[in-house]
Amino acid sequence: MCIFLLCIITLGFIAIRRLRFRADQGQTGLWDDDIITANRLPREKVRILTLISHGAFGEVYAGIYNNEQVAVKMLLPSTRRDMKLVNGFLIEAKLTATMDHPRIVTFIGIAWDSLSDLCVVMEFMEGGDLRTLLTNYKQKQHPVGFDREKVTIALHVCHALTYLHSLEPPLIHRDLKSKHFAERHARSQTNRLRDFTRTT
Repeated sequence: MCIFLLCIITLGFIAIRRLRFRADQGQTGLWDDDIITANRLPREKVRILTLISHGAFGEVYAGIYNNEQVAVKMLLPSTRRDMKLVNGFLIEAKLTATMDHPRIVTFIGIAWDSLSDLCVVMEFMEGGDLRTLLTNYKQKQHPVGFDREKVTIALHVCHALTYLHSLEPPLIHRDLKSKHFAERHARSQTNRLRDFTRTT
């Protein structure tokens, strides 16, 4: 009976070690990825200030990097140990790092000292998102229909999507909504697409 229990415990221990090894292998592949390491920033130079927004898995803060205002995206504290979500976060960072278009929010880098402080640093879009603009339109009873500003915004959305679809392989955003489109400066009509969590 003791030998049987010892065998069960040993097999369980081996199975757990194998699962941990596989998880570590998946993690290591992304941590050591050329694009991730080439865009790594010193974590101590990224300062987090105030919370801007949050979603189901992540949150975005206003921050400072190299004395400039930036947006800092992080996983929620409750999800930072979930390796599937961490790997997804790294995949999104890698994808964003490879994009270069005036209608896509600019990727600055990725920083970490540990899983608990992993963050992606992006350009700060102080003009807010399109959802807020549309809410303001409604509150101010902005005329319904097309005007120059609305057509410009629609054109910028088309430019961003055309860029994504022109990549090889083509990328599909899969979560296009007003919250994911932002203005560089208020009333600047410099609109950019952001948040590539579900992009494939």
